[in-house]
Amino acid sequence: MNVRTAMVAVVGAAVAHMCALPSVEAQPVPLDPVIALDDARAAYTAAPWCERAVVSVRRVMGGLAAELAAAAEADAAGLGALVGMPAARDRAERRAELVVCWEPEAEGGGRGWMELGELRVVIERGVLTAVHARNGLAYVQEQLAAEGEPVTAAALGRVLPPVPLPGVDVALAGERPLRGITAYVPEVQWLSAVVDDASDPRRVALTGRGGHGLVSMTLEAATGRIVEFACDASPPDAAGQQTVIVVRTQALAPARRPEWMREPPAVEGRERVASLRQLAPVRPTELRPGQTVAGLPLLTREGTPWSPAADLGAGGIGGLPGETLLVLLFVRVGEDLGAYRDAAEAVRAWAEGLEGVRVSYRPVLVVDLADREADRRVQEAAGVLGDRLLWTASGPATIDRFAPAGSKAAVAVLDGQRTLIRSGAVEGVDGVRAFLDGVMREQEAEER
Repeated sequence: MNVRTAMVAVVGAAVAHMCALPSVEAQPVPLDPVIALDDARAAYTAAPWCERAVVSVRRVMGGLAAELAAAAEADAAGLGALVGMPAARDRAERRAELVVCWEPEAEGGGRGWMELGELRVVIERGVLTAVHARNGLAYVQEQLAAEGEPVTAAALGRVLPPVPLPGVDVALAGERPLRGITAYVPEVQWLSAVVDDASDPRRVALTGRGGHGLVSMTLEAATGRIVEFACDASPPDAAGQQTVIVVRTQALAPARRPEWMREPPAVEGRERVASLRQLAPVRPTELRPGQTVAGLPLLTREGTPWSPAADLGAGGIGGLPGETLLVLLFVRVGEDLGAYRDAAEAVRAWAEGLEGVRVSYRPVLVVDLADREADRRVQEAAGVLGDRLLWTASGPATIDRFAPAGSKAAVAVLDGQRTLIRSGAVEGVDGVRAFLDGVMREQEAEER
């Protein structure tokens, strides 16, 4: 046997011996749950944070305990690593994606922004303000705590639906004991915590018991931030199935947070409503002649709310002719404003044919709710349509009240009692003239 052959034999025998040895893996290290929770508390109360949460809801035979057992078996078999997460946790029935950003304050609580589907929530100085992304007409505002006092999870839960955002619960707990976590586990008894040195990055797994069964929460060991939260959210049904909620979170850099959070939506020009349910976008019913026009979310160039009473006053006897008329020209952003430059002159010429009637004219720029360039667009539009320009950030919600859905421009004529005389879609200044001539013809026909 030559030297080369001998070396190969020795190396081969060594490899075979090593393969025959039982594998030695890092074992989880027990940890006091109080220490793990303190790390989480520090992560969510010491500095601003922002994260995206994916919430999964499913019905599981045996509840979370069965899920955890199946996940452990999958991990032991090496299957969990194939999908980057425990295999049993990949059977979501319903999913929702949420975003929350928080700036803690020294006295507790802080400023918060939440994107809950199409619901936009801002919490500042103990006041919660909420709007809907597709409803520029309404807002909700509730006092959660006196200024200077910390906002609590209980106060937040009285206004918001039961949204499982464990990071918010930890942040709002402050220095108080974390007795519950999310609305689905108002009371939790933490039973154990272990450090998983084999995971990369290292993680801490907490296990506890809530009112309906198990609770689990996984933290990133280096930061204390929550990676995953899961709980049994209902008792077993007759078949043994339970509702299991799983929340997986991912840290967001401030630069990647939703655009609206950098400049929260204003409430000027909106109607305050009593509940979040009333924020749901409902396509406004197209107004008919003879109906009273109310709730127009119109603003002046300076951004202050404007009411038709400012132009109509208290006068007016209803119908046409009357003492005062108001002509509103609505034009969507993106339309050629130059095509309506002479609309004021067209209204003035039309008014000259109305004896004993004072006519007020207002152009209205219709801006989309999420348009961050609204201020600039309004000022530019005033240079074309005149200083009496009004505007609204309600998008189609306002213009659709006076013309068929999708109209780019519309005219509405109101009398002194805010009664709609006539409205409809128009195109260019010629369309405005034709519309006003139609109003005159209708009135002449009624008089005959």
